[in-house]
Amino acid sequence: MSIKLKSKSRKKKKNNSLLILLVISFILLAGLGAAILSLSRKAADLEMREKELESQIELELKKADTFREQEKYRQTLKFVEEIARERLNLVFPDEIIVIPHE
Repeated sequence: MSIKLKSKSRKKKKNNSLLILLVISFILLAGLGAAILSLSRKAADLEMREKELESQIELELKKADTFREQEKYRQTLKFVEEIARERLNLVFPDEIIVIPHE
């Protein structure tokens, strides 16, 4: 009889240890799954942010090109003439200004 009791006791301990191992495995897998979901969401957010930043970079590069073109134009004599005529109301010495009566 004592052999049967020991055998039952061993089976019970073995079943208990298997149950504990199963519970621990389940908890670890649940934690791992949650971590994977969290990282995949974060990766998706970072990819979206990267695309936004790339589009902003392209926009800023276009603006920089426009500013460079404006800077080149502002260094020309034609631009200086336009500003002198429009803002300062200056004329060349050999020009005649005709002002119509209203």
